[in-house]
Parts: sequence; C-alpha cells; structure tokens
Amino acid sequence: FGVNLALAFLSAGFYFFEIKEKPVVAGILFALSALTRYYVIPILIIFLLYSFFVSRKKTLKCGIALGLLFIIAQVLLILLLGQSYLAATLEYHLHKTEAANKHEILKEVFSLNIPLFALSLLSLFCWKRKGLWPIALMSIGYLAFLLLQPRVFPFYFIPLLFFLAMLASVGIVYFFEMLKDKKWDLAMIIGSFLLLGAYIRWLFSAKIDVIIMVLVTILALLIIYLTKIQKRMIVALILGSMLLLNTTQDVLFLEKVKFDEFIVPNQIGQLLIEKYPNTEVIGDALAPLVALQTGHKIKENLVDLNEQVFMTNILNPDDFAKRISNREFPLIIASQEGILLQQPIRDVITKTCKIAARYKDNVWGEYLVFDCS
Repeated sequence: FGVNLALAFLSAGFYFFEIKEKPVVAGILFALSALTRYYVIPILIIFLLYSFFVSRKKTLKCGIALGLLFIIAQVLLILLLGQSYLAATLEYHLHKTEAANKHEILKEVFSLNIPLFALSLLSLFCWKRKGLWPIALMSIGYLAFLLLQPRVFPFYFIPLLFFLAMLASVGIVYFFEMLKDKKWDLAMIIGSFLLLGAYIRWLFSAKIDVIIMVLVTILALLIIYLTKIQKRMIVALILGSMLLLNTTQDVLFLEKVKFDEFIVPNQIGQLLIEKYPNTEVIGDALAPLVALQTGHKIKENLVDLNEQVFMTNILNPDDFAKRISNREFPLIIASQEGILLQQPIRDVITKTCKIAARYKDNVWGEYLVFDCS
C-alpha cells in the first residue's frame, strides 16, 4: 500500500531535520512522504507545529520546502490527469461513508499489537526527556485523527505502530534503569502482570472473563512474596510471556491460512495472456495486480473499483451498469466482495456478460473473470 515507502521518507526526513540539521532536505523528504501516502500529513503538521516553538527558523525552511514541492507536484498531477486525479484522491477520501465495523477494526488492531501499546506506556516514566515529546505528540495526534475518521482500515495504523515502537524502545531501557529505585519495583511488576492478564482477556474474550486479570495479579504477588527471584528476572519473564503469546497468535493465524501462495493472480494472468492479449481490463482490488503482471492496460485508469468508489458517488452504480450493458468494459475481474456488491452492476453483469473463468482461494474466496465484449 505504499505505507512502508512513506515511512521510509518520513524517517529520513526526521534524520536530516534533527541530526544533520538540514531542514530543506528534510522538507523535500517530508513532501515525498506526504505524496506517497496522504495520511502522514497529520503527523507532519503535528511535528512542524511542535518544532516551530523549538526552532522557528529551521522549521520555516523545512515547511517552505515541503509546501512548495507538495503543491508543485499536486498542480502537475492535476494538469496532467485532470478530474480523474481529483476524484481518485481528494473527492474519494473526503466523501468516505461511516464504517459499520470500525469498532471491530480498532479492537483487532489493539489486540494484535497490545504488547507494543503496553510497552510504549513505559515511556511515561521518562517524560522529562524532551526528545520523546514530539514522538508522543505525533502518536497521540495521529491516533486521535484515526478515531475521528468515518472509515479506517487496519493498515492505516502502521504509522502509529512505527512511533509506538520508538516509545517502547526508550521506555524499556528506562524501565530497567528505574528498577534500581526500589520504590518502583512492586508497582512495575503488578502493572506488568495486569497488562499480561489484559492481553489474555483480549485474546480469549469469548471464553475467559476479566477476572483472569485479578487472579494473575494475585498469583504474581504470591510469587514475589514467597520466592527470592530477582525482580528483574520476573519482569523479563513477564515481557517474554507477552511476546510469546503474541508470537503464538501470529503462528496460529499463519497456520490458518496454511502458508499457501496466492496463485489466483497468476491463473487470471495466464488466462488474459492466452485469450485476451490486447483487451483492456477493469475490476476491484485484484485487477491492478494482474494488469501489472501481464502488461494489460486498465480501462480509463479505473484502478480499484471498491465499494467506497460507488458509495462516495465517485462512480454512480446505475451509470456504470449502463456502460457495461453498452459493452464499454469488455473484461471485468471481480470478487464477490467487490463491485458485485452493487446490485445494479451485479444485475447487468449477470444478464450481459458471460463467465470466462472462475477461481477459488481458500482464504480470499472466489474470483470471477467476466467477458462483456
């Protein structure tokens, strides 16, 4: 999704801004990051606002370089691509509808990454280090931005995990340093066991009640009272247990998908090469991948006909269905969760097109290739 590339530019920008003291270079890198993925823009705004109060001159240079490159690139793209660019970027994102499963996505992201969320809280104990402030502010600000969005996807949270990893790394170091101060020992250990209990609660929410946290905490206190195990060793065991649980969950997920190669794009690509070598294609998420593999052109640059494209009225389902019936789109690649969710389109495809091929994946479901020529 380009998020890793955006974070690479973002990281390089932080490096040139803070370490190399080259704000213009940092601004260029920040602009490239924003152009790669728009959702890093709130992070950049928070960072520049914070930096402005620390070093106005350096921040202004960075902001001017960022703004100029970003605006020039946007103008060029609008001039070259016109309305299709505006519709696919600005209009699409500004008109997204409310997601019914937003709560489930938030729960999934938190439960899968709870060790990272938990360990990042350790940075609270070294809040006096001003170098952590911008990272904490960007984390909190970006999380607030996501919570206010009508619709989010799990990969939107990757930048947040990026910053939480920084906070967790610093927090762990200071956590062990603070164990030298005995007044924190018991509090830290109790807190760690509570976090472990909370993690178990999230993993097995349908089977184990929240009382597990109380029982685990009592067990922890008994172990501490009855044994002479060094407290650092106890904490290390706790953190190791959390990581082990997280790893186990990942392995179970991967075992579920059976480590199978996703071969459907190759199968569809082979079909296109053999039977439709010069035909333009459209479709939902899989179509761009197949087109990239085979060199086929995407009709009118309609890269991803996902549900939101129609729900935001970037494309009107009824108008699009009429165009299919008029044979304007000769080849359509679709899944049961893609454009076929739009009833007018589904009806027209059923009546007008023939199924050229049908492929099934154990994890991702069924994919169909429709010949509408």
